[in-house]
Amino acid sequence: MCRNNDFIRCFLLELTKTGVPTSLLSSQFTNFPDMKDDLLLDHVDFLVERDFIEVVSSKSGHDFYVITWDGHDFLGYSSDPILWQSATRVAGHLSFDAFYTVLKDLMLWKVRKTADELFQKSVKNK
Repeated sequence: MCRNNDFIRCFLLELTKTGVPTSLLSSQFTNFPDMKDDLLLDHVDFLVERDFIEVVSSKSGHDFYVITWDGHDFLGYSSDPILWQSATRVAGHLSFDAFYTVLKDLMLWKVRKTADELFQKSVKNK
């Protein structure tokens, strides 16, 4: 499978708005014209295996994909466009685990740096 991290992020963002029916077609994702139905299903299976999404049945009997806590964590780590681009440049061609580790490490570095800057400002203001 040729994994597309941008598609993964886009798909998860869509799930934050509403549940996505399990009857997906690649044509629904116009921003990804190279996405074919079999590749889309490979990505969905991958996200289910990673516990980023799960299938939930509604009262009407229709099944929907919904985002999980792990999926929300991934979106949190990928929320900074500069860090996303950096992780993509550094590890986008590697395994998803390597890419995700780099992405998390970059975000944690940013949080530590921001916290340190805020701490230094509060010390100076005393």
